[in-house]
Amino acid sequence: MFERVDRIRDVSKCPLRGCFDDCESGDNCDQFKCNAFFNFTLYLAHSGIPAGKVKYHDISSNLNKCSDKAKTYINNIIADPVTFVDNGMSLYLFGNTGVGKTTIGIKILLNYLYHKCLSYIPDNECRGMLVPVDELIEYHRLHKNDPDFADNINVILDCDLVVFDNIFATDYSKYGHEIVDNVLRHRVHNNKSNIYTSNLTISDAYKECQMLASLCRERSLPVEIKGKDNRDCNFDDFERLFGGER
Repeated sequence: MFERVDRIRDVSKCPLRGCFDDCESGDNCDQFKCNAFFNFTLYLAHSGIPAGKVKYHDISSNLNKCSDKAKTYINNIIADPVTFVDNGMSLYLFGNTGVGKTTIGIKILLNYLYHKCLSYIPDNECRGMLVPVDELIEYHRLHKNDPDFADNINVILDCDLVVFDNIFATDYSKYGHEIVDNVLRHRVHNNKSNIYTSNLTISDAYKECQMLASLCRERSLPVEIKGKDNRDCNFDDFERLFGGER
């Protein structure tokens, strides 16, 4: 979760060109003269987004079966994530497993980092993070005595936007409940923007853990993501790698 990603040096792998349609530099871009490239790679280094998820995400199929109002909300936030974050708003994305909740959260996070990286003056601040909740609890358990523990937790507390992935997937012990409660309480009370993903509706979340559900609900819009599980096993690759000759 706090693993630092190396700055990208190969301009052919520029994440701006891979993630967004409106980077117009084309083959003539020069990372040493591109402030957006410099900032974006710094923000990515702090974000916790897996390397395989740093790409353009076409979420149209994820939104296909959502209500028109839900599509409008999501698309407007993607188009203007800075207003969403600056106003301390939050999203509670819920639905079945594999319908794209995390993908939508990452899409919004990437777009926010992109808009922030257009600032002329680069900085080395953490502007946004993807935080799987089970990893947050495990990090507390294993590293609470580390010298940089407090600094790392403060990054989550204070950064602009956090995607809390699978917020209710964990069977919370008292210890885990206190950890997540403290982090959310600090962020919510300081008007920080959050995106929560969950398999539970808000009403079911209240039955599961009333205090956390109440924090997730504050200044948050619940949006149901509908559809079937989009996670596919690529049988062709398995056959090619492991199937052998027929």
